[in-house]
Amino acid sequence: MNIRIAFFCFLLILVAACKPQEKVVLKSPIEPISPWVEVQILHVNDVYEIGALSGGKIGGMARVATLRKELLAKNPNTLTVLAGDFLNPSAIGSVKLDGQRVKGAQMVDVMNAVGFDFVVFGNHEFDLKEHELQARLDESDFEWFAGNIRRNVDNSVEKFITTKNGEEKSLEDYGIFTIESPGGKSFKLGVLTTCLDFNKKDYVHYMDVYSTAEKQFKEVQAKSDAVIAVTHLNLDQDQELARRLPEIEVIMGGHEHHLTEEMENNIPILKADANAKSAIVHTIRYNTETKDFQHSYEVVQMNNAIALDPVVAALVKEWEDKAYAQFLANGYDVNEIVYSTTEFLDGREHVIRNGPTNLGSMIAEAASDVSYNVDAVFINAGSIRIDDKLTGDLTQLDIIRCLPFGGGIVEVEMAGSVLRKTLNAGLSNADSGGYLHWHNIELREDEFYIGGKKLDDMVRYKIATSDFLMTGQEKNMDFLTSDSPGIYAVNGASESEVLKGDIRKAFIAYLQK
Repeated sequence: MNIRIAFFCFLLILVAACKPQEKVVLKSPIEPISPWVEVQILHVNDVYEIGALSGGKIGGMARVATLRKELLAKNPNTLTVLAGDFLNPSAIGSVKLDGQRVKGAQMVDVMNAVGFDFVVFGNHEFDLKEHELQARLDESDFEWFAGNIRRNVDNSVEKFITTKNGEEKSLEDYGIFTIESPGGKSFKLGVLTTCLDFNKKDYVHYMDVYSTAEKQFKEVQAKSDAVIAVTHLNLDQDQELARRLPEIEVIMGGHEHHLTEEMENNIPILKADANAKSAIVHTIRYNTETKDFQHSYEVVQMNNAIALDPVVAALVKEWEDKAYAQFLANGYDVNEIVYSTTEFLDGREHVIRNGPTNLGSMIAEAASDVSYNVDAVFINAGSIRIDDKLTGDLTQLDIIRCLPFGGGIVEVEMAGSVLRKTLNAGLSNADSGGYLHWHNIELREDEFYIGGKKLDDMVRYKIATSDFLMTGQEKNMDFLTSDSPGIYAVNGASESEVLKGDIRKAFIAYLQK
């Protein structure tokens, strides 16, 4: 070998030997398995409309479907739930198709398409007759949890059932879900459910909310690693439930119709806006080694930032087209413009259930217009279900959506003392459907005035109101029935009094003036 080349190679070897050696860190080909398991819960409540509101800009089941798909893409462990009240009321639900009232069939059909996992009963599910509710139960691809709900059968109390493919199955009171991680870890999530006993029907038996929940909680706790509650209660009841069952991790509720973010006894109580104007996405993480439970949530505004799922949107339109054709057959021209306004008529739930609004006042005045020489009018906020601000050109369909229950107007002769009691009950019902909207009634410094004159307990007044309110079923108004003391006469609409027989037609006629 050439001496120069050999010397050069020797130098290279020497330099290499003197250079500090780099530390090589080898990564394990197997990532450590996390002990945490995560599940997402998409939570909506009190959804009465399958379509979007505000000209398609807000809410709608097609947006719920899109959000669900987005969440599933991030985490296959995603549950989609509805915390009660969806079968009634709605404009579409009030029509007859093939000789049968729709009564929530449109909701179940669309919810099946969305892919809901489970629901709990709300009080408005029992607006339906027993055979109508049974049909909806049987049509549901999602699961119903009964909680404290039973049915009266002859002289016994039994569980509700579903019948599919000729096979009967009793509804479960609660749910136990096994949640697994990609690494093979798992935990059991228990779901306690319950419903307030607001809508009394002969075929429905409500077990006590609290004692039933306490009993069922023990069963759920024994079968699961962590327990949440999905409820349809008013906020006071949810708070009491949190005080009685401090080991519940979170309460996902309904009934209030507006976004609720409360904390009671260190338990979050969360409810979304009605009609899917918002949704709540809960993230639950459970550590299978330490047994730690973590909960966080995000309120998602369901607006144009979320696209309409095309499959669900097409199904919604199919139902709408069928219903609108039936409205036309019943004498309603859904596309006819009956009123134009640049001022918002406020029918939003959280507003109209807490104070007077122009929409509530106009509907009350419309009832006065079709009545005979009445002194005043009151109607309940719960009869107005548009949950929206109306402006621009209003159509007959908008009015039907405002007043989906319909119902007649009655003239009631009552003592001033009963009228005072009713008006005070309406004020106490703020934040609920029992709040009253008035016409020709004022409240000045804690005194009521009828037609500008101070209310006199000894005077008989002639009042126009809805036939529903005279059943005594409204909150704090069980004294308001035809056979109660101080009620002297109740006169409904005759067959010829078409407008008086349907408050929707009365309101349309009023606006057309």
